[in-house]
Amino acid sequence: GWRYSEAARGAISYAEADDAPLVRWQRGSVLLGAVHLFPEAARRVYSLSLAFSGIDGCLGDMFGPNFPAKMRGAPLEVLLSVPNVVGFTAGFRVAALGDHVTGTLEPASMVQEVARRAGFELELRYFGHPCPEDSRAKYHCVLRCELLGQCGPTDGIASWLASSIDYHDFAERNTRWQILLSILSRELVSDDFLARGADAFVCGHPAVLCVTLAHAISPRPTLIYLQSTLLYGAPGCGRCDQPGHTLRYFESIEARAYLEHFQAAAASPSVAVLTNCPFASAQVWYQTGVAAASVPNQATFVLHRWTGRQPGVVLLPRSSFYETAFGRNFLFLLEGFLRVNRLPLRLDIQRKSGSFLTHAEMAERHAALLLPHDLGIHAFSVVYRLAMPLFVPGRSWAFRMHRAMPWGWTAYGGALPDDAKSPDGMPLACLRAQMPFSPWLDVDAREEEVSYWSAYSNVATFPHLQFFDSVPGFLSGLHLADLPGISASMQHFADRLLEAAVGEYAGALAIILPVAAGPSTSGSELNIELAKQLRPFGRTNSSVLEFGLRAP
Repeated sequence: GWRYSEAARGAISYAEADDAPLVRWQRGSVLLGAVHLFPEAARRVYSLSLAFSGIDGCLGDMFGPNFPAKMRGAPLEVLLSVPNVVGFTAGFRVAALGDHVTGTLEPASMVQEVARRAGFELELRYFGHPCPEDSRAKYHCVLRCELLGQCGPTDGIASWLASSIDYHDFAERNTRWQILLSILSRELVSDDFLARGADAFVCGHPAVLCVTLAHAISPRPTLIYLQSTLLYGAPGCGRCDQPGHTLRYFESIEARAYLEHFQAAAASPSVAVLTNCPFASAQVWYQTGVAAASVPNQATFVLHRWTGRQPGVVLLPRSSFYETAFGRNFLFLLEGFLRVNRLPLRLDIQRKSGSFLTHAEMAERHAALLLPHDLGIHAFSVVYRLAMPLFVPGRSWAFRMHRAMPWGWTAYGGALPDDAKSPDGMPLACLRAQMPFSPWLDVDAREEEVSYWSAYSNVATFPHLQFFDSVPGFLSGLHLADLPGISASMQHFADRLLEAAVGEYAGALAIILPVAAGPSTSGSELNIELAKQLRPFGRTNSSVLEFGLRAP
């Protein structure tokens, strides 16, 4: 048996059995030996991998050898024959909750798209989205009004978010599950639409809101669209945020209980879980054994397409990376290169503290240059939906960019123990043994780890992007690129991907809606068997959406 020491912050205190199965203690990519003692209490070990041989309950061929590759993204062609219409009950009221405007608008607009194709009425209301105190993020208040129609004072959900999460310093609060659940339940009851009017709920971000919501309103149908780590703002942080570390590691009993609450919610027939990038699916699978389909943001609320009417103007969409020393130096170097070489280009840099462009204005720019600050960001999806030629750093930049600004997805660590079971009954140790690294990174992460997980990002798996490894490489690529041809290819892929995404959403809704479906007023009963066929993989351990379609 193995004993863990919480005081050692994840390290192993000692091994007390000589006849244990083969154990690989792994810190990053360094194997520390079959049995290893850690006298220094500050050292962390993030993952434990058990060999399949001799371990009851582990079947090495259960998932197939290519399952991790599927989670990274593989050809989509087999998923693109998706029926356009599935029967649903007419008349439907949905409450969409979250704190990030486009993070809520994304799943809500996809539910609307399914409703439009199915031909039934949908009433949609938004809740939450507190206006940030940080002046750099004030544009969210404008978006809240313009995109969601939330132009008045904050509601109870926004108050719950503001009291549960530190939006100013983004420091973790040592919250408790029962308190979060009790206060949210009180806010839900105080609003008539949330308490009695809504037939279903859509929740975008943060995950702690969605998990708490699913328990508070159970068994009412809930669609959760994960767009950040499960542990952001989660209860039980305690001492997880330590000086000298960029990783916040959750290892308390309270945090474990929270992950169990998520696992239980995801296994409920009234809850469906989707994610916005392959890394999200991989991390959730590793943490809890829940297999959630990865459906990247479709940004269907973007109605304009690239025209390039302003030649020589390069759009740099908003990215937190520009606020780092690396980002500032990159912009300084790029602007200096343009000036010294007298190149006829102008950079339109969208900063968080500045005014924002409409989608129509963005579409007029010559091309876009994006330095992504995380593995799945909304700015990328908006530019791709515009079909605007997009230039991004090559994979060789991943390690340096992560060192300059750790990805939010990988900055939170913590999982259920290895002997815990997945919803399908498989020991989590068996699932984790298929991955060479734990899906979180600290300040001392090795290049191999960063490179491995960068391959699970949307930027790494979408086709028709233009990669560069230097400022001259970017400028040369921009000069030589067939921008209209690139745009047409992006548009073609985005259209086909939307069909697959609609199928995923329709399948998810078909699974959870029968819980609340009433008599149909249109004569079209819910055809759950047909809707299930729209799910590419169904509820299996390989249900991650393979969306890395490459051009023929």
